[in-house]
Amino acid sequence: MREDPAVSSGQSTRPVRIVIADDDPLFGRMVQAQLSERAEFEVVGLAANGLEAIMLTQELEPDLVLLDVSMPVLDGIDAARIIRQGRRPPSVVLVTGEDDASDARAYEAGAAAYVRKTGDIVPLMEAILTVSQLALPLR
Repeated sequence: MREDPAVSSGQSTRPVRIVIADDDPLFGRMVQAQLSERAEFEVVGLAANGLEAIMLTQELEPDLVLLDVSMPVLDGIDAARIIRQGRRPPSVVLVTGEDDASDARAYEAGAAAYVRKTGDIVPLMEAILTVSQLALPLR
């Protein structure tokens, strides 16, 4: 049996800590439930708007923040820009349910991925997995 290099070197692995911000509580809980089924993820906070996401990010220091683009108080793109300027900036995945052309704005704000909400959660889960693996190889 081959050992995991992180375990054999004495490093402990921990789940990727995630904050989810979406003004649709049903969508947020659905994503939380999907992520909670995987041992490599831990949802540490839920926010209903961009300002709450910023405050939770500062308080909880997650590894990744999932932000809806269209939220009240402060939208996801502006929240991403502020979050990415923090002391220990997490990776950001932006999601949208609208057919607007925010792609360029999302990446300019520091997003590692930009995903459209569809009836299929698989593309979002794949984006979260990819971003967490690329940005956090030595958790």
